[in-house]
Amino acid sequence: MNHQKRYADAAATTSTLTLIVTKIDAMDQRNGARFDRLEERMDRVEQRLDRVEERLDRVEQRLDQIDTRLDRIETRQDSMEQTLLHAIANMVQVMNDNHAELNRKIETIAAQTAAR
Repeated sequence: MNHQKRYADAAATTSTLTLIVTKIDAMDQRNGARFDRLEERMDRVEQRLDRVEERLDRVEQRLDQIDTRLDRIETRQDSMEQTLLHAIANMVQVMNDNHAELNRKIETIAAQTAAR
């Protein structure tokens, strides 16, 4: 009888262990499927991040190009300002010279008129 009880206990333990192993296997399959889905999601996220980084690189390149163009424009503007200031100064000098010449002519005409 003792053998029968041990046999029954062993069978129950084996049955319990088989049930536990079956549940563990089911949990492992579910966890494996979850892990696979998480890996797929992570792959998609990494791909999206790569695309975002590529876009940021293109934006940065465009900003650098814009900065270079703005520097060129600023340089040209400075050069044009200097050229215009120089031209204005020359025009003022010519106008002053013409004014002085006109004053001399007026004085000469006035002196000639007074002498008559």
